[in-house]
Amino acid sequence: IIAATNRPDILDPALLRPGRFDRQITIGLPTQSERQEILKVHVRNKPIGDDVDLKRLSEATPMFSGADLENLANEAALVAARSGMQIIFWTDFNEALDRITLGLRRASLVPTETERKILAYHEAGHAIAFAAHPDLGNIRKVTILPRGGAGGFMAPLSKEEMFHDVKKFTEQLVVAFGGRVAEKHITGTISSGASNDLKQATEMAKQMVLDLGMGGQEFLAWGSDQGPVFLGGEISRRKDFSEETARELEEQVTNILESAYQRTQMVLKDNWVAVEATASALLKRETIDGSLIEAAFEKAASGSQAEEIIDWIIDESDKAEAEVQAAAELERKRLEEERKRQVEAEHPVPPIDTRPAPEGPGS
Repeated sequence: IIAATNRPDILDPALLRPGRFDRQITIGLPTQSERQEILKVHVRNKPIGDDVDLKRLSEATPMFSGADLENLANEAALVAARSGMQIIFWTDFNEALDRITLGLRRASLVPTETERKILAYHEAGHAIAFAAHPDLGNIRKVTILPRGGAGGFMAPLSKEEMFHDVKKFTEQLVVAFGGRVAEKHITGTISSGASNDLKQATEMAKQMVLDLGMGGQEFLAWGSDQGPVFLGGEISRRKDFSEETARELEEQVTNILESAYQRTQMVLKDNWVAVEATASALLKRETIDGSLIEAAFEKAASGSQAEEIIDWIIDESDKAEAEVQAAAELERKRLEEERKRQVEAEHPVPPIDTRPAPEGPGS
């Protein structure tokens, strides 16, 4: 008997007794290097552009299975075909990845100019907070185009690591708060746009205190009850600590979040030129490649002014688009020539006889 399950934690113990199943094999999701090799297989028979970096794409697809990666490659091919392209470029993989993870673009949702400005500074805050902590990884893209349930998003290329220390968790909290802090700095108030960021930050701080001993007691883990609920488990779940301990734990969570929020304010204040340049470029371009954001952060740190950085981002984005269009045009011409040669080979034109016609009897 061969059996498979995604929930071994709820199996009847009788099934797991010695002698019932000879082997228990755990098949995990592929790692970053394994995803890169899987992508090589799925793009093997597809025409991909020179700007497609499979290593970067594998970093952008954590928790993707082999089937997910195959779906990504096929979706990118469909995106390219709908655009009339003969080659699959990095922009097509970007669009395909966004469709799979976030959903279709919401073309009917058109934000006002005020909302676009808030979105731009919100996402710029996330992006610059991320760029200020290079140990977190790289940025894939930043956009203010609504998609799925998000008005805009910053897509990171996070590093895969077995362990996360307090420093790494704190840096992730700073990135989560980046949108709210930048938004408040430019508008003087707060909005509902950061609701999901705050929920994620709060859950992360709870995990740090209750599961990982990163609060006031590094030798104790009370458990945050974040596991899956099955068959009314929420009803029978009980707390293992008193109300007084609960208040102390809440204080530890609040202290972690408050400290991270204050650190975010300092990071964005020190790098506000980069935030302003990124937000202004987003208002003009709507989507910016992550490599340009990281370079803009370095330029701002070296003393460049916001206007100079904005012009550089726009110029580099235009150059990248022109290169894609030029490559697509070259491929189109190549395919046309190939089709012509194929037609000529299937239907050869008879050679023209250059000899003079024979003279008739009356000539």
